[in-house]
Amino acid sequence: MANNRSPLVWLGSKYRYVQDDQPLGRLFRSWNHSGLTFYEPFCGAAHATLCVTERNQKVFLNDDNWGVACFWTSVIRWPCALQNAFWSLRPSEDLFLKLRYLPHVPSDSSREEVIRCAANFLALNRWSVNGIGRVWLNRNSGKGANAISQIDWCHWRMSFLRIIDDRCHSLDWRQAVSDSRECLHFVDPPYILNGRDRYSCCFSVAQHIALRDWLMESSFCSWILTYGDVDEVRNLYHLDSEDLFSQTFDNVGRGCRNLGHQDGQLLVAKRPVP
Repeated sequence: MANNRSPLVWLGSKYRYVQDDQPLGRLFRSWNHSGLTFYEPFCGAAHATLCVTERNQKVFLNDDNWGVACFWTSVIRWPCALQNAFWSLRPSEDLFLKLRYLPHVPSDSSREEVIRCAANFLALNRWSVNGIGRVWLNRNSGKGANAISQIDWCHWRMSFLRIIDDRCHSLDWRQAVSDSRECLHFVDPPYILNGRDRYSCCFSVAQHIALRDWLMESSFCSWILTYGDVDEVRNLYHLDSEDLFSQTFDNVGRGCRNLGHQDGQLLVAKRPVP
């Protein structure tokens, strides 16, 4: 497999989990072979899209975080302009603290506004310890900025040429899913435990329940769901149901363990599973 690691740093990233030798990666590849449109309504770093979709497969990317949506839209549409906008920034603690409060960018924003938001979000992401903008990485160096020089912008653009509508959306997740036989959803929602302390976009209990209800009531589409393996999730999804396939797999790396998920990750899929 080519190295399709995302340029975004993300706590709880699924990059390691979607590799060929991991349970999630094997399930993707057994299911994802018939030209299904791939939906990732909580895309974040978009590792699942980058690593498991096929060359000619259509993809629908979405994330509640405006910065994420602007970043991937800029990668897809204006990669060179995004690179230039990022390099025009000068890392400092004052700038980092300012970027923590990025304004929402309306969907009809101009090209310049989207690129500016994308560059600011990338700076916030790469200059923080865990990629989500809570802690300044290094007060005395541009280490986070230097890492950007390793990004192959042309590669990322080529990876997303097949995306639907040529952009990443920032919609409520209900508008970013489809109950169609021609769709495969990878659903990686905000954590139930400790998510509010670490992410700017998080879910209430009611939102977790609403997502569960839609997944369980969807008639036709196929889906794969991942959560930290905690009792709250197991109680929510009633994993003894004959309609569900579930499997646990070990944490890879320390990001999930830092969120209190010592027992690993939980994979849930709608039957029938290949």
